[in-house]
Amino acid sequence: MNKKLLTLAIAGALVPFALPATAMAGVTVSGYAHVSVDSLDNGAVGTSHSGSYISNNLSNIVISGDTDIGDGLKALFSAQTYLSLGSNNSPPPGNPAGFTYDQFSNGNTYAGIEGGFGTVAAGRNDSPMKQLGRDIDLFGNEIGDSRNIISGPGGYGFDQRPGHTLFYVSPDMSGVTVKAAYTLENSDLSTGVGLSGTPTQMPSRKGSESSVSAVYSQGIVLGGLAYEYHSASIYGTSNAESAVRAAGAINFDPVRVTALYQRDSNLEGVSSASLNVWGVGVAYTFIPTYAVKAQYYRAGSIGGTSNTGADMYAVGVTHTFSKNAEAYLDYAKTSNNSSASYSAFAGGHGNNINGGAGSDPHGVSLGMIYTF
Repeated sequence: MNKKLLTLAIAGALVPFALPATAMAGVTVSGYAHVSVDSLDNGAVGTSHSGSYISNNLSNIVISGDTDIGDGLKALFSAQTYLSLGSNNSPPPGNPAGFTYDQFSNGNTYAGIEGGFGTVAAGRNDSPMKQLGRDIDLFGNEIGDSRNIISGPGGYGFDQRPGHTLFYVSPDMSGVTVKAAYTLENSDLSTGVGLSGTPTQMPSRKGSESSVSAVYSQGIVLGGLAYEYHSASIYGTSNAESAVRAAGAINFDPVRVTALYQRDSNLEGVSSASLNVWGVGVAYTFIPTYAVKAQYYRAGSIGGTSNTGADMYAVGVTHTFSKNAEAYLDYAKTSNNSSASYSAFAGGHGNNINGGAGSDPHGVSLGMIYTF
């Protein structure tokens, strides 16, 4: 067989496995791989537990795209799925409920239309309030993530990615972007069921969520305000749960300073259950590829109760290899009052061992992040 016939034969054999070029037009594949080696201690008052783990911290792949549909409009979609990168599939002794198993589930997945008016879409997506908190967190998806404190002490929480959601993102208006989302009344929002997959049982109650934000980002300044409302039916009471979050950052190279304040009302549908949460952070890039960072978050006691507050401290050093790859070494600790049980390892981090009320969970984490 001559070279030309051999080439045609190989090409013919590969045709069934090749995607037409037009099938990939306007489609982008991106992702985030984040693995860490952790030494964690739940800091329990009674019988404590500590151990070493390999954590998979929200590693995911995103397939997205858009296409021109005329009249200045684009149709768009995005599909995000989380991946297991080999984290341990066995719970630590005595803490089966505090361990994150390998998973394969939907992240932000939606379809919509974009034009001069902004973007309108439907599906599953991070709430505007959650996105504001993510904009300023110096330890996102690592131990010491601010969601350990700002999401709330229990119940539904204020950093969600609900399904059955309609959302809108405005165009940039001289540095200001407005976002709004409404989650239809559905079973995803019932207490204890969670938002990342199919409920294990049909819940007895349903509820809706509304979330809005306005964020200014121009030059070295970022600042935003968000409000979120959870209908009373989620908890089967007459009191709707809500929160206001204000957050900002100033980037005057080589220093970045962040701050957040949040006021929660009617937590878990209890009228007297208000909560004040605040935090600050600072990062300093002392040479081009190395930075040190620290943040502190404080949750006060819940209204009508005592000894329900907590303090979280996190410090770390990051080494940047390239625009796509970095490594870090972190230490984080949460000091709980006698009736509080906040974590230091939840909020995007793969393994979370909870010590219960009055615990002081702490740990060290060595991680690697690759984005593409």
